[in-house]
Amino acid sequence: MVEDVPIDNPLLEEIRRATKEAQELQCISELIRSGCPSRTIDVPIAARPFHQCHHEISVQNDLAFKGDRIVIPISLRGSMVKKLHNTHLGVEGCLRRAREPLFWPGINAELKDFVRRCSVCAAYRPEQCREPLKPHEIPSRPWQKVAIDLFSLETTNYTVFVDYYSNFFEIDKLNDTLSNTVIHKVKGQFARHGIPHIIVTNNGPQFEW
Repeated sequence: MVEDVPIDNPLLEEIRRATKEAQELQCISELIRSGCPSRTIDVPIAARPFHQCHHEISVQNDLAFKGDRIVIPISLRGSMVKKLHNTHLGVEGCLRRAREPLFWPGINAELKDFVRRCSVCAAYRPEQCREPLKPHEIPSRPWQKVAIDLFSLETTNYTVFVDYYSNFFEIDKLNDTLSNTVIHKVKGQFARHGIPHIIVTNNGPQFEW
């Protein structure tokens, strides 16, 4: 398995030296040779994180393996996280890089936390970005541009008209939210204030005129 690990020799030697000095790995290696207790409470504290997977742990050429993945000692985990993250591939990219050659208890959680705190990854995260606010231009006169919307208050429906120039608003009570009812209210407002050049709505079905 040592020959098949996709890690270059200098780093492999560094892991080997750290493994020899790692109390937790030496402890679990001794338990594997002598027999690991069935109860976690009977396992030395240093080896307890490995208790659930102890049957998968083996030691070859002074390196600890979980299956065919090298177990990284505590002293090298911080630097290994940085190596896995140095290309800023995001959470899934880092997990893919780590999944084949490396293991330690809690590796996924550590990588996710590290990437979550990375400002570069946050800036290019492949998620829907928040749309920047685009303020409307102020019209040159009243009732040139008007917003219309429907809302409910205490089970009663209303339609509201807001002038973009002055923030003046009008509210009409609706008996129902059918298109004909809304159109009737809109015509009444336009008859009093004039017909706007621009009308802004939420594209609700009542406004598909």
